[in-house]
Amino acid sequence: MEALTRAERHEMRTQQYQKGQSEPKKVSVDETLINSNYVKEKMGITGFGDFKDHKLSKREQCVHLLDKKDAKERYWKLHLAGKTHQAKFDLGRLAKIKVERQQAAAKRLAETEGMFSSACVWPSVLSLHSYHP
Repeated sequence: MEALTRAERHEMRTQQYQKGQSEPKKVSVDETLINSNYVKEKMGITGFGDFKDHKLSKREQCVHLLDKKDAKERYWKLHLAGKTHQAKFDLGRLAKIKVERQQAAAKRLAETEGMFSSACVWPSVLSLHSYHP
């Protein structure tokens, strides 16, 4: 390896510097490096086309609210008629509760009838209630 003089080393550095300046540097910019809190926006149906920044006019808002109100009324009419999924589920649950309550009432009635049929004598009824004069 030859020892280069100071002038030769300087010339070599300037040539490398000029070579590096002639080529544009390729800089890869990563969004996460610029802003670590960046979250990519989720695209829905409105994400396609120009609908993203579209704002409804007052008339369109009014029509939209009326449609929403009509849909809600339609749903409640169906719900009260028992035709929605939620209404069917609720009616089934209530029917099951009604049957359980009827069975419990019949059981209580049978127990009370059994208790009074066996206690036909007055003093024995008093002894059931542990009454002492």
